[in-house]
Amino acid sequence: MRPLRLIAGIALGTLLVGCAEQVTESGLSSAPSFNFTNGPSVAGGDNVAVFRFQGFWFWYWTDAPLRAWHTSFPLSGSCGPDVLLEPWDMQDVANFEEFLKVTRVAQADVHIIVVDQTQLGPCLGATLLAEGMGQIRQTDNDYFAFDPYLRGDRNNANAFGFSAHGALQGVDGERKTYNGHWRQVWNPDDPTFGSVSVEVSLH
Repeated sequence: MRPLRLIAGIALGTLLVGCAEQVTESGLSSAPSFNFTNGPSVAGGDNVAVFRFQGFWFWYWTDAPLRAWHTSFPLSGSCGPDVLLEPWDMQDVANFEEFLKVTRVAQADVHIIVVDQTQLGPCLGATLLAEGMGQIRQTDNDYFAFDPYLRGDRNNANAFGFSAHGALQGVDGERKTYNGHWRQVWNPDDPTFGSVSVEVSLH
């Protein structure tokens, strides 16, 4: 996997297990919802299929000294949502002319938490600056390009990442505008090469 994405992916995999336990405890089904019927059939020579599904995720990124968390379910600590939010809506488009060529778009209303990582505190181990509802969007133009068996078969510079925004409430009670993103562009033929752009803006 892409170096940074591998770490995040491992964390996400662990998170999804914990999330499933949490959802089960709340009495709701932990099974994801899949819809494979609203894309064109791949039978008869068609080469594109659309897959839509939902899931409960969180994602965070750090723009020192700030860190922004984006979650659709309660997290540990004295901050974050008290209840399970609506799941992320996700769509994968598979192009079968290129093996495992999948582009992804995902979006959701999420609870956003911005903390100061340089100050210890009760909110996920740091000091809370602001939190509230907002939106997040994920895009990925080649979801499986990390696969070592596929290197050399891709002819694009792979780009993927997240962007988010929201109107939050600061700890001082004032309204705060949040904008943030985490994006990476990399060359699948050379996993050590790539550029990363990260922003956490709160004002």
